[in-house]
Amino acid sequence: MPDRLPRPLGQGVQRIGRFGQALGPGHQVAQAVAVRPRRGAEPLLPAAVFADRDRAAAFLNLLLLALVLTSFLVYLVQYLQGVLRLDALESGLGILPFGLALLVTTQRLTKRLVRIDLKARAAAGLVLLFWFGPGARRRADGPADAEKAASATDEG
Repeated sequence: MPDRLPRPLGQGVQRIGRFGQALGPGHQVAQAVAVRPRRGAEPLLPAAVFADRDRAAAFLNLLLLALVLTSFLVYLVQYLQGVLRLDALESGLGILPFGLALLVTTQRLTKRLVRIDLKARAAAGLVLLFWFGPGARRRADGPADAEKAASATDEG
């Protein structure tokens, strides 16, 4: 392990080996669930389900959505427990309103959004991502505030 790496990064690099060891059994489980049942008489999820391109894209989209939401919740719980010093029950209750709001909005919005064209929804999503996304704070501060922040960090 190089000595130049910061200590937390060095520990993270060492833990990658443990993560790689977990991929082996994960691959075996995926093979047992996805590959072997195809050979059976009545598979749990037939491969013909993925033959339709739109349906396969929808499944991939749902998988990506689940990954994004899960990663957001992991970071939110780390913030609640690490920064705000909430215990496990308090942080669980803290993210409960988010889950309930997500459940209610998806139930109500999906019925209304079906009426809007797919390309219009995609364009609106990109506009919302640009407006509220990662660069929104920098755009809101403006160039003058960004220059002040840069000069303050250079002086300090």
